[in-house]
Amino acid sequence: MPSGCAGEFQATDAHTRICAVSTYPPTKCGVGMYTSELMGALVNAQNYQVTIIAAQEIDAPKRGSHDGITIIRAWKRDSFTYPLDILRWVLSTRPNLIHLQYEYLLYGRLLLKSSLFVFLLLFLRLFRKPIVVTMHTTIPSGKLTDYLYKRHGIIGRFAQAKAAYITFYTLLIGIFSHIVIVHKEAMRRVLIEDYGFNPKKAYVIPHGITRPHRQLLKSEAKRILRLEDRKVLLLSGFLRRGKGVEHAISAMPKILEHCPNAILMIAGGVHPSLLKECVPYIEDLKRLARPDKEFFKLKRCFM
Repeated sequence: MPSGCAGEFQATDAHTRICAVSTYPPTKCGVGMYTSELMGALVNAQNYQVTIIAAQEIDAPKRGSHDGITIIRAWKRDSFTYPLDILRWVLSTRPNLIHLQYEYLLYGRLLLKSSLFVFLLLFLRLFRKPIVVTMHTTIPSGKLTDYLYKRHGIIGRFAQAKAAYITFYTLLIGIFSHIVIVHKEAMRRVLIEDYGFNPKKAYVIPHGITRPHRQLLKSEAKRILRLEDRKVLLLSGFLRRGKGVEHAISAMPKILEHCPNAILMIAGGVHPSLLKECVPYIEDLKRLARPDKEFFKLKRCFM
């Protein structure tokens, strides 16, 4: 963390207390899985004291521990009070560092509720604690209109106002945070160039992957999938509009001209909060892929 910021963080020993704010398994959410893996790695590597202030789940206890991590399920998505609920529990842990996960709809399906996140940052800033925010999504300003139309069905006369609103509260995230982490350099450029983030605050840390319990040789994996004689192009993760899967499918005829034994495998699942819009999208992908052609395979699973 840059010198001179309030509550400068020095992680020097096992007494360092980290408080993370995020969704968390069993919630089927990429952000929750990321938090679980990241905090587990910090505990294993540095023996830090980690507490996660997680979203409430019907099938999960309100308080528990897992692999040396304390989990407190203290807030509800789509609640107007989630900033205060999180604040109360974060302060009770007396953290040396607060690490918050952020996506535009992580804390609420409505933009108004989701944007209350900036008030949470403001409250935490008043207590002079080092604040790190990992932003899992950045939206180029030129695509805000398209994004809003596709994801929220906003009618034309309100699109510009809501785009300006998103731009403003995204800028506030950068102002109230001490450090903002993104996973790609392109995401960092969007924050700096489109939203005016301070370049000294924005850092790129590539998204890690989970090491599988059982590691297979490529040849063995292809044998299990009966793809020994195919060149496999693999896309994995949650399936939703905006990830460009349709472009990969559309490109396959050209690829097949140069590599006739190629196959595109899409291994992914549907995010529970995006079920209504994702199921039709998957059907669109199937139609686009022309099932009579042997270049497309869809594996439905949770990644």
